[in-house]
Amino acid sequence: MSDSREVSVDDLVKISHKLVESFFPTNDIYSLLVLSLVTVTTYSHKKRHINTQIRIDLAIEFIPDLIQMLVDDHIITTIISENLTKEYVNKRGELPSILQAYIYAAGGLRTKINSKDDGSSKKCILM
Repeated sequence: MSDSREVSVDDLVKISHKLVESFFPTNDIYSLLVLSLVTVTTYSHKKRHINTQIRIDLAIEFIPDLIQMLVDDHIITTIISENLTKEYVNKRGELPSILQAYIYAAGGLRTKINSKDDGSSKKCILM
């Protein structure tokens, strides 16, 4: 991962080791995306300057290293690794949108229902 943002792959791998059991329940690209995003988000808690778009970019860039870590740790086989890599390459253009959707889903929508005193009108305000 060579980028002007200079994030240590070793730091991300260390974080991923702690998270893999909780955030990689199945050997598919979507679990891999979640693990990568949670890893980068955990890392970013220490580095407050990492905004959402940069986290998404870093999560995408980290995926090949993450796949290698999973193989090295015997969590996935080389065959699964090859399949994940193919899916990563094939979905590369969609990954930012998928990760953005994950972030929105994790954050949830905050709603507030307002009503008039007489109860006649309610409206939903998105916060």
